[in-house]
Amino acid sequence: MPPEVFLERNYQEEANFHNIFNQEMGPKWMLIFVLAGWGLIVPVLRLGGAGKLADRLKVIDPPIVLAPWFILALALLQDYPFEMTAEYVELIAGVLFLVTAIPLLELNRRTVLALAAPLVAVGAAASYQVLQDSFGSPQKLACALAETRAFVVAIENGAGQQGLFTRRSIDFRVYTTIQRSYLNADIVKALDSVACEGVSTNPNRRLFALDPWGQPYWIYYERSADKTSGTALFYSFGPNRRYDSPQGTIEGTDDIGTRSRPLMLDTHLPE
Repeated sequence: MPPEVFLERNYQEEANFHNIFNQEMGPKWMLIFVLAGWGLIVPVLRLGGAGKLADRLKVIDPPIVLAPWFILALALLQDYPFEMTAEYVELIAGVLFLVTAIPLLELNRRTVLALAAPLVAVGAAASYQVLQDSFGSPQKLACALAETRAFVVAIENGAGQQGLFTRRSIDFRVYTTIQRSYLNADIVKALDSVACEGVSTNPNRRLFALDPWGQPYWIYYERSADKTSGTALFYSFGPNRRYDSPQGTIEGTDDIGTRSRPLMLDTHLPE
């Protein structure tokens, strides 16, 4: 689970920095700024005669030989040819940062191995946990179902705000929905009534509406065609931690959710 500062300020409730600036420029534009500015423009300026100035300012820029990789990453962001393209671009960017930094450290082989060993160990442990979750954890599955039911009971009892019911549809993280004043902030207190065995007891998990796998709970709300009612689906990405339910279609996926009964708009909207 990410530290509290990331849960509170990071748009995707992840332990990274670029999503913290989502309101200022958005994660996509942050990536474009870094890839184009640092990855392409700065190396070109160095080749164009600004090398001495860059050295004086102690600018660390990637070698120009890596330029095709930065161009590829920008092209992928522009075309978005497959699902989760941005996540792969973030991985490419991280590797490019690493490739740029390692030669500057001037480490011998023994030191490299000493630094790599704990990283490999952490990666192996994380992989084991992911595999364990992917093949099923009855306690977590039961917890997620019970918590989505608690959310539904809360919204049926008035936890939704006017802004939610004036929308045709939304598909947002629950915590984002709270921040946008579509749900009452105290809806997370509905989870206090749910007992979950074998699941993290860190209070931040429920405070920031995270599921048993540490991923955000989501809400899909859709208004009826006649605009008299709407339904809300609260759901978890489930063990695979992937977004498998566009427009609330959790059937046939490992996503876990509970759908509300029709919420009559005349009950929730002012006259």
